[in-house]
Amino acid sequence: MYLPYRQTDFIQKIIANTGKPYEVEMLEDMLQRTKENDLILDIGTNIGNHAICLAANGRKVCGFEANPKMFELAQVNVALNQLQNRVQIHCCGISDKEERAAFGAEIPSNFGAMRLQQVQDGGIICHRLDDFNFNEPIAMIKIDIEGMEDKALRGAKNLIEKHRPILYLEAQKFEEFKRIDRILFNMRYVHWDLFGGALTHLYLPREQVSDEDLHVKVLSSIAAEHIQWSWMPQENLIYKTLLETAHHVRELAKRGQFGI
Repeated sequence: MYLPYRQTDFIQKIIANTGKPYEVEMLEDMLQRTKENDLILDIGTNIGNHAICLAANGRKVCGFEANPKMFELAQVNVALNQLQNRVQIHCCGISDKEERAAFGAEIPSNFGAMRLQQVQDGGIICHRLDDFNFNEPIAMIKIDIEGMEDKALRGAKNLIEKHRPILYLEAQKFEEFKRIDRILFNMRYVHWDLFGGALTHLYLPREQVSDEDLHVKVLSSIAAEHIQWSWMPQENLIYKTLLETAHHVRELAKRGQFGI
């Protein structure tokens, strides 16, 4: 990998220091959930970390990167790894409508944390995913575009309805998570897992999850919340509510009354 900003940039520094791809745990999960020659969309390609790892393991990747500097680095890294036949990257933004947007001040410590803001003139063009023609099924979509994930989802409604891909979306702030979660609930997706310090959320199509697995997952999530809040005083309202909810769900599950 070509890492010219490895002394300062967060992602490049991790790759250089560890000798491994960034977010390797999530990448391993992505590979387990796909098969050779599956098409994956990488929205927010950055320097090509995810795209190259996936393509090197036999997947096909269509990437989208709005930052021209990162786009150029991704192109270089794809060529260095001789993966041009498996990776195609577009230099544009992804949104819920065609619009122009621009980055604010550059963040040398983390180029991936730069956010787009809508502008009237200049900047770069943003498109809807629904406006692209993909000639084969889309197995998976990864979206990491710093707070614009909900707009990307709204602009991909038809595509998601048609292909029902597995989704990985970053949402670090509670408000951002609630926006994507509401959209995906209406699209009949289930929140299934969480990865990394950057908080990337895995969503599965509801039809791919059995009722039994969903029940177990709900109980597991409640247990995780129980552990997270167990250090709080007993009078803590959230803690008490979680305990009551867990007990209620367990009783319904035992009686076979917990239908989704």
